[in-house]
Parts: sequence; structure tokens; C-alpha cells
Amino acid sequence: MSSLLVHDLANHLSVISGNAQFAQLVINDPERMDTALKAILQAGEVASNLLRKCGPMRRSMSNVFGRSEIADLANDLGALVGRRPGWVLEAPSQPAGCIVLASHWIALIAREIITETKANHGVVSLARAEYPKNSSRSKSLPPGTSTEHLLNLTFAYDSDQPFPFAEIRSKYANLLLVSAYELISNAGGSLDCVTREPTHQEVVLGIPLAAAP
Repeated sequence: MSSLLVHDLANHLSVISGNAQFAQLVINDPERMDTALKAILQAGEVASNLLRKCGPMRRSMSNVFGRSEIADLANDLGALVGRRPGWVLEAPSQPAGCIVLASHWIALIAREIITETKANHGVVSLARAEYPKNSSRSKSLPPGTSTEHLLNLTFAYDSDQPFPFAEIRSKYANLLLVSAYELISNAGGSLDCVTREPTHQEVVLGIPLAAAP
């Protein structure tokens, strides 16, 4: 479960507990009692909705970690893009190497990213990351992560609106993406949203490469 989600649920439970204690103190004041009960019901409803979303997310995130061939990931992405008219995949014809996350799970995250772009056309590209050590991109990577140990999965599309990841995180609009961000970051990867031009957006998923056996 996302740490952000756990924190938010804890806040709602605090609201419920605090207002329950307050209701006990104002049991003879119907108006103030009604205010406390409404706050309890509202916090309980929000917490319930968040937990309801966790079931499907938990099932989709089974077997997340596991060594996968980059070639398998390319095949999974090819199948995904094939079901999205207007989107194309650019990947090496015979990609070598492995990633530390399950390819089918990365493809699932790719599906969610494409959906959230709300774009009818775009390019999904797969390439090893090669950036200068002092580039702004390399500075944004988690501590201890080397750019040469990342496989970049890039989603490029035209839109005058940046990818709404900040809003997705703050409102839990897509719990799968929120949790995926934390898992990938903890594994040494990254997720960056970049505006290349006023109407050209990119979402770059940095996937950690597995060490050679």
C-alpha cells in the first residue's frame, strides 16, 4: 500500500476518533453533536472509498518484483500499443538485458499512463538511459542510482497540458500509478513528467536494469 495512502487513512481515522470523543462531551447539545456525527460519517466514507480501491490494485500488483527480459517487456508493450490506435512503439529489434520488475506489470503501468494522457496519438519508446552525470535528469534520480542502470520507457504525445501526475498523487485519482511510483522509486527507478515544447509532453519511466548474473 502506498505510504501516502496510509498517511491519509491515518488522518481520516484521527478525524473519526477525535469527533467521537467530542460527541461524548456534547451529548446534551444536539446541534454540536450533529456536527461531530457528520464529520465522522464524511471521514468514514472517504476512508471506505480509498480502501475499496485497494482491492483491485492489490491484485494487479501481485508478483511485481521479478527478473524479466527486456525482450519480453517489448513484446508486452507491443501488444498494448496494438490495442491503442494512434499510438506506436519504438524499440530495438532484439533488445538484450533484464529489468528487476515484472514485464507484465510495467505494461500495466504503461496502459494507465497512456490512458491518463487522454491523447489519441503518441509514441512509446524503449531505450537505455545515457545521460551526463551533471544533467538535470540525472540529478532527479533517487540517491545511489546510476543513469546507465536505467531503461527509459518514454511516452511522448502532443498536449498543451502537462501530465497530471501531481494531481493524481494528491487526489489518489489512480492508486495504481501512485503505488507504482513508490515501488519503482524504491527499486532505484524514477518517473518524470517533462514539457519539451508548449504542446509536447513526455512521461519518462526509468526502469532499473538487473545486474548481470
